[in-house]
Amino acid sequence: MHNESSLILDCQHGNRESFAPLYDMYAQKIYGFLFHKTLHRETAEDLTSETFLKALEKIETYNAQKASFSTWLFQIARNTVIDYFRTSRHTDDIDDIWDIDSGEDVLEKVDAKIAYKKIQHHLSVLSADQREILTMRFWQDMSYAEIAQALGKTESSVKMAACRGVKKLKKELFLFLFFPFLF
Repeated sequence: MHNESSLILDCQHGNRESFAPLYDMYAQKIYGFLFHKTLHRETAEDLTSETFLKALEKIETYNAQKASFSTWLFQIARNTVIDYFRTSRHTDDIDDIWDIDSGEDVLEKVDAKIAYKKIQHHLSVLSADQREILTMRFWQDMSYAEIAQALGKTESSVKMAACRGVKKLKKELFLFLFFPFLF
């Protein structure tokens, strides 16, 4: 196992090959975060690549005193997806939608999409900040301190937003389970 700090220092001193193990450590988490934001595999893959390219280009600016490396990467990923939504028009290519020859299990993909849509529906009762905080906390397994750093908030405000978000979700799920005809 590579020491993250020494790999970062090597990269900052010009040894770009030391970035590969850093990519291996974080690529899946960054991809998961971006997929959750875009709901499109290819877009999430492209944005993941873009995130790591930006990180490699700006590795000299990383300061361990200000944030952990994972927090720094999530900040880059968050800004990358924000830029993507600001600049892109959302159209789907028919080849992407009907690509039956991809070897993927279409029914499994449809079931996953339906389940994800249900989760999205329940998450829609939350504010954008609460959704982002809960996503980072539960899907990306980030600590409250890391989330606070990534979002530029205090740790206590992140904890409070998470607590309020979970309460809202509990209420939403209670209503959904006991009064499904409302939905």
